[in-house]
Amino acid sequence: MNLQSVKTMWTGAIDSKPVNFDFNEGYCETWEVIHPKLTEELAIEKDYNPPDDLPEDPDERKEAIEEWLEDIQPEIRDSNLPAMNYYYPLPASYGPEDAAKITGCLTIVNFTEENTYGLALVGGGQDLSWEICETFMELGYLPPLHFIDLPHMAGYTATKKRLWILAGAKQAVKTKEDELTLHKHQIKEMREYLNNNK
Repeated sequence: MNLQSVKTMWTGAIDSKPVNFDFNEGYCETWEVIHPKLTEELAIEKDYNPPDDLPEDPDERKEAIEEWLEDIQPEIRDSNLPAMNYYYPLPASYGPEDAAKITGCLTIVNFTEENTYGLALVGGGQDLSWEICETFMELGYLPPLHFIDLPHMAGYTATKKRLWILAGAKQAVKTKEDELTLHKHQIKEMREYLNNNK
């Protein structure tokens, strides 16, 4: 598991907050999902198992896997559609290779009229702040401050990935604190400048 250093992550998503959007309308007209290229590994990750009767010959096996992936692709794509009527804005543009990095319960959406991007939940039912922070970090961003009040979840332990997410949350707070400190200095300097011009 290769995890990017939090000190090299982009800061452009720190202020990202949920935006209301009706995903029941406009599919393929005003918005579309950025789907990853479907591979055998990705299908298995999504709990799809290859057929048991795969040929032993490498070329025949490859052909059989390609046919199997083609058969299950529509179902997997349907499972990647947004399930909630809101999204989390992303600061840049993304393609299938970025979508393949996401391991959680989110999907990348392109709003085609504005050519902007966001993350949308493909499921719900509990507090998914851990998964949301993880997904932003998988895309190279420090997690948004809106989600770093991470919930205590039953059975969660100090895994390498969860400690990485906490390190990202800590770095996001530090980045915001540095930004606010700079603003305080700027306000102080302006006040001194105005007072000197009386």
